[in-house]
Amino acid sequence: MKKIILAFFLILSIIANAQQQKQEPQQPTTEEEYNFGFTGYKLQLQMKLPMKKGYTITDLETVERGERKCVFKSLFRDKEKQPCALIMIYDRPRVNPEYFCIPSSDAPADLWDKFFSSLKSDVENEQERFKFFTYAIATALMKK
Repeated sequence: MKKIILAFFLILSIIANAQQQKQEPQQPTTEEEYNFGFTGYKLQLQMKLPMKKGYTITDLETVERGERKCVFKSLFRDKEKQPCALIMIYDRPRVNPEYFCIPSSDAPADLWDKFFSSLKSDVENEQERFKFFTYAIATALMKK
């Protein structure tokens, strides 16, 4: 179990660092951006609200395995070429989708702590959950 969790976190750090490579310097993910990716985007979709002013979202990849699915999206500040965060939407049958916000690699530690805490589940086998998240992230990276 520890190996799976470590591999998952390693892949997340690779994604976050890939966001930073060969791009102009930018500001790290803010608390407001993290909160939007974690809860605001879901509310926006449910209430059919317009996109948050000053931002755009682009689709990255959708990864499916069995009955599980992860959809990855990039959150961009207007006029920036580098995403300020990634949104991961985890979906499985008979359960509402879960939304996660993956902050930039240089984001404050408290945002990363929030992200890692959000991954825990009381209703699903965490080992299987982390295995799928690791698979989905690795698959999404390989397609890029």
